[in-house]
Amino acid sequence: MAKAKKAKRRTVTKAKRISKKRRAPKALSKKRSASTRHVTVAAPKSFKKRLVSVAVPKRATGESVNAEAAYQVQVLDANKNISRGGALRSGETHSLKSQGKKPPRLVRNRFSAI
Repeated sequence: MAKAKKAKRRTVTKAKRISKKRRAPKALSKKRSASTRHVTVAAPKSFKKRLVSVAVPKRATGESVNAEAAYQVQVLDANKNISRGGALRSGETHSLKSQGKKPPRLVRNRFSAI
């Protein structure tokens, strides 16, 4: 009996391999979206909106998460790295992406400030 089951399993796996080849490839999802969550923090006075949504790691917990996110926004604003709209100018690495009624989301567009 054991030999018959093994033979049956081989035909099933072979059929699965064939069906996988015929399937369309799955769409790639951004790995970042699965490992981050967004925290809403108070925006600096120079912003038009009062709140900003900032991405933080999902594993991060506690009160310090909000403080670190708020500090990140303040530092980026002080260094003038956040675009106020339109195309990114020299020195701007982040922009605010509007989300309708929700607070705008802080998005990193490029890594170099040049």
